Amino acid sequence: MTTHELHTSSGATPQRRMSGVTPRKRKPMCRLLGLMSVRPARLSGVLPIGVKDLKTLSHEHKDGWGTAWRDAEGEVHRYRCPDPAWTDPEFARALTRRSARQVLVHLRKASEGLAVVESNCHPFVAGDVAFCHNGAFPVSERLRDWAEAHGARPCEGTTDSELYFAILLVFAQTMDWPRAIEAAVRLISADVAVDDPAARPHALNCLVSTPHALYAYSQSEPATFKPESPVDLYDLQLSANAERVVVCSTKIAVPGARRVEQFRVITVRDDLHVEIGDRLDIFGSEPAVERSVA
Repeated sequence: MTTHELHTSSGATPQRRMSGVTPRKRKPMCRLLGLMSVRPARLSGVLPIGVKDLKTLSHEHKDGWGTAWRDAEGEVHRYRCPDPAWTDPEFARALTRRSARQVLVHLRKASEGLAVVESNCHPFVAGDVAFCHNGAFPVSERLRDWAEAHGARPCEGTTDSELYFAILLVFAQTMDWPRAIEAAVRLISADVAVDDPAARPHALNCLVSTPHALYAYSQSEPATFKPESPVDLYDLQLSANAERVVVCSTKIAVPGARRVEQFRVITVRDDLHVEIGDRLDIFGSEPAVERSVA
């Protein structure tokens, strides 16, 4: 399956920020949303208030945005732009006009020192898989060497997020997606702790879109938050009914949403069956092997 970069209705690509432009110094706090629907649906029809929240949030999370979706044949399409979403006409079209059974939306608030360019915007796509990350972790040469030694896909941009995706794809070659996510976050968390055993990644929240399921995971370390940040900064919300399932960040209004405890992999099948995994002991020595069904 192929991926596509869209153009504006005029046929011109959206204006790009110049390479090397970096955001203000701050901790990242992107917002992300994933939808699985029983039939093709528009986000504005499923989440009318949530769509308004995304528009509002795009003024704060303004270091680019992106979306990925699947057409009727299951092919992945993608659009990314490094400009603030609220300034991009394609943003409104993505929220109000495009219908799809599976959709990812990401609003970027860039990590310190990372360029605000298209190659650093989410979602990242490889074949028929799309990925979004919300959070940050320090990238060591050890981790880059591990990825290279294991044949990970080369990164087009400079983000920790894209390396996270590359590592996940390595594990997914031999594991199902929930176990691959667990293996990836274990590796990243262990690497962060090599030089300081007490160190933890800031956050490893992610959404993974595959042909037959949507996966989500949240993990964060409150000790790395700014003093004014809410404790639920990186919590994920889950809302499910007979027509659709939504998994998204906080600050996005979703009817019937409940918070899902961190360190659990959420699986949403294409028949809308939802599984919430056991809590992973990421900083322990043994992987969790059982998953419960919600």
